[in-house]
Amino acid sequence: MSGRKGPLEVVLANSRSIAAVLAVLWIAYLYRGSSFPPEVVAARLPGPTGNWMHIAAHVILAGLVLRAFTPWDEPGRKPPLAIGYWPGFSTRVGAAVLILTSLHGLFDEVHQHFVPGRTCSVIDLGLDAAGAVLVLLFPIAGAPGRPLRVWPFLAVLAAALLLGWIGSISRPWPDRVLEEFLGSFTQTGG
Repeated sequence: MSGRKGPLEVVLANSRSIAAVLAVLWIAYLYRGSSFPPEVVAARLPGPTGNWMHIAAHVILAGLVLRAFTPWDEPGRKPPLAIGYWPGFSTRVGAAVLILTSLHGLFDEVHQHFVPGRTCSVIDLGLDAAGAVLVLLFPIAGAPGRPLRVWPFLAVLAAALLLGWIGSISRPWPDRVLEEFLGSFTQTGG
């Protein structure tokens, strides 16, 4: 047998790097999407669907960042795709995933402030963070820092869906705080 690795072995050996590259590409894709005018977004994602897409988009981003930050090649560690090893909310890796995903959400909302007709929303920022929290709270037996029960995950999911629905029917005052803050420094805005 030769010493060559098969394609799956190569992918697994480089899965952290691949996840990091995919996370950067996903961020670029989200940046492009947040550059569209509001009419385009509303036509493609009517009602609360647009708000709920914040959750889904950041679930994907948090999953990619989690994989990029999760070491597995240390002695005694499970392989990279072993679900039982993915760290959760109450770990340093989990905190880093939550912080980075939330910072991306903040960057995205600030970017939207400068797109004509778009607004930056504290509700959207909360939904972005909720996407990361959902990834980190999903119960996986034996995974460090994860809850043993599904209730925390379901509670965050229900709260995020409700928040997305509320944000689609009205724009309460706290949702405008970030926009007003940015508007105090610039004359541009949605």
